[in-house]
Order: sequence, then C-alpha cells, then structure tokens
Amino acid sequence: MGRARHCNQYMVAGLMRMAPVAIMLLGTGTLAGIIANSELKDVLIHGLTASGLPSWLLAPVSGAMMSMATASTTAGTAVASGVFSPTLLELGVSALAGAAMIHAGATVLDHLPHGSFFHATGGSVNMQIHERLKLMPYETLVGLAITFISTLMFGFFGFAG
Repeated sequence: MGRARHCNQYMVAGLMRMAPVAIMLLGTGTLAGIIANSELKDVLIHGLTASGLPSWLLAPVSGAMMSMATASTTAGTAVASGVFSPTLLELGVSALAGAAMIHAGATVLDHLPHGSFFHATGGSVNMQIHERLKLMPYETLVGLAITFISTLMFGFFGFAG
C-alpha cells in the first residue's frame, strides 16, 4: 500500500510496452478484413482445381496462407474458416476435418515478424530481433509436422467422415 501516487507512472509504463502490440493487432485485423473480402479465395480454389490435387488440401493450404498473411493462428484460422468453409463443405469435406486441417495449417506460418506473438515471445525473454528470427525455421517445422499429421488423419485417411 502507499503506492497510489505512482499509479500514473505504472500506467504509462504499461501502455508504452503494449502500444506496439496493440498497433500490430489493429493492422492484423485490418489485413484479415481485406483478405476476407478479396478475390484470394477464387485464386486459391482455381489453383487447386487446376493442379489436380485433392479438394481437402484446400483446408491446410488456406490455413497456412491466411496465417502467413496475418501472422496469427487465431486470425488465420478465423479468416480461412470464414472464407473457405462453404467451399470445403460443398466439396464434401466434413466440418470437423475442415476445421482440424485449417487450424493445423494455420500453425505453419503464424510466427512471422509482423505478428504479435513474434514480438511478445521475443520480448518476454529480452531477445533481439536477429535472435528471434533464428527460431523461425524450428517453428515452421513444428507447424509442418502438425499439419502433415492432421492432413493424413483427416484428409488422406478420412477419420472424420
């Protein structure tokens, strides 16, 4: 007790630390809205159709693309599921399988430097940007492993029906 007179200093210090993350989140949300209302959906669907690959691959690919654009698993999953779920359901991919593969795909590129977790995780242990960048290949491999297993289970083997 007796620290009420320092309240303003504490608030200023907290706001100074959170301002960059808040600005990044605002930018991520804006980017997610732009992507959701763009023609990217059609480009991905036509590209997948032209390649002759199975339709269920749209789920992990869309999750990865959206997480790359937003640098966020949450935003990438939300945008990909909102934009691509009607198409996936029309193509015969079950809701559970589509959700699992979209979310798994979103873990592949969710750690890019324009996202909040990149800076929050690095800042929490006082890492410099160049040090934090060295972790990206490891994080990408972890995301690829998650996506590979999920795609095998729900896409290739069809465990979700």
